[in-house]
Amino acid sequence: MAPTFKRKIVFLDTEAFVRECFNFESTKLAEILRLASEGAIQVVTTTVTVKESKRRIDKMVRAAKNALKDKDLRFTLGILQQTSLDCSFFGTIDAKAFGAEVETKYDNYLSVCKAVICDASDISAESILDAYFAGSPPFGPEQKKDQFPDAVAIAALAKWQANDKSPVYVVSHDPDFIAACKGNPNLIPLKTITEFLDLHNKDAEEQAKFVHEQIEQSRERISQEIKKQFMNLGFVLDGEDGDVEHVTVDNVELGDTSFVALHEDHAVVEVETTVVFTADITYDDTSTGYYDSEDGCLWGMEQINKTVKRTKDLTVELELVWDGDHLGSLSVSLGITDVEIDVGIDDGWYD
Repeated sequence: MAPTFKRKIVFLDTEAFVRECFNFESTKLAEILRLASEGAIQVVTTTVTVKESKRRIDKMVRAAKNALKDKDLRFTLGILQQTSLDCSFFGTIDAKAFGAEVETKYDNYLSVCKAVICDASDISAESILDAYFAGSPPFGPEQKKDQFPDAVAIAALAKWQANDKSPVYVVSHDPDFIAACKGNPNLIPLKTITEFLDLHNKDAEEQAKFVHEQIEQSRERISQEIKKQFMNLGFVLDGEDGDVEHVTVDNVELGDTSFVALHEDHAVVEVETTVVFTADITYDDTSTGYYDSEDGCLWGMEQINKTVKRTKDLTVELELVWDGDHLGSLSVSLGITDVEIDVGIDDGWYD
């Protein structure tokens, strides 16, 4: 039986899209799109937020363009040109054209979501200035001038909510934005899209209970798959040029779970996970060498060989598919490709 949802209204701040790198096909944004297009939730935004998001898109594209100008980075990535990977991005980047392309995708996303765009043009400048001079959120005691767009957006959202009467869940990782919402009990602040989706999906108690039961029954299977995938990741030393070998996983601890997507026959769940692992590391201790100014090199460095024990916190994504009361498949994704090992931590390592 399909889950029954209580229709919720959600506002996504610019920061919510930034955290997804404006990837509208990411698991979280795709689920928001699905729910909104089906009428299960209502997405709202403001004219100010739309402009701010497009400005951020342009800024991120320019930053990417500037990053690719770095000679060391281009040299590091140069090896990829010898592979089948499409490396056309090494060429000239038309920041304006690429920015416009992402902006169009953003507009299409809001359109398919059937988003309500609250008009901020008639918000009283006097009320915003009063809040600024009073040091009220989002301006704060420092009277942050860069918070004017957020102040207008919040005022427009509050005005729309007062007419609609339904509470609005406000997703933002901006502490000033969150602080401003706390003054209005009908604007409910959340830090992440996952928090909103979790609240939404928990309305389907029967399905949620079933998923939790399947996870509990599959804990050992999940832990073993995490262990297997973790040991196949890339391991690098943080701040040192050396090698990492013989990685072994000592323990996998599964923590809190959050629903990202919940459907009639499948679900996506995030599990906060801690992995304890051991590895052999080798690197040259630059503090023991001497610098040859003629060669421009360090010589005589002592080689460090030791075994270290470390912990890595992960947000693991599980996808469960079932048929009736039978779990058909369970897939695990760690969401990372590399693990950095800090050689400077003494606590927890041994020779």
